[in-house]
Amino acid sequence: MASLTLESPPVEKARPDENPPLPPSAAQPPSARSTVPVDDLPAQRAVERRAFRAWGIGMLVGAGVCAAVWCGLVALALVDSSGSAGGMMVTGAACGAFAGIFLGGWAGAVVGAIELEHHEHATRRPL
Repeated sequence: MASLTLESPPVEKARPDENPPLPPSAAQPPSARSTVPVDDLPAQRAVERRAFRAWGIGMLVGAGVCAAVWCGLVALALVDSSGSAGGMMVTGAACGAFAGIFLGGWAGAVVGAIELEHHEHATRRPL
């Protein structure tokens, strides 16, 4: 039976004074460094604030609109009923508000993301 032996070349230890380690900023590749100027921070915060505001406004508008739509659907469904529709209307309004918070928040997040993307493209360094 034959055996196989792998030999590795000897590793020479570098002297500490030959190759000093690079500082952390020089060790990063250019793509990892920040491309946004430091003075752009207030503008970035303003864009993020507008994005969150769009999200909140979307949730509020969506909750109101969907609650009205659901109340209309419940009223349409209870046209032929002889009983009180108050409890069912409250349930319809609650379901509509919940659905509107979701859908309005989604729409607001899309609007805010588009605004954030436009700001990032405006501040990006050319390649």
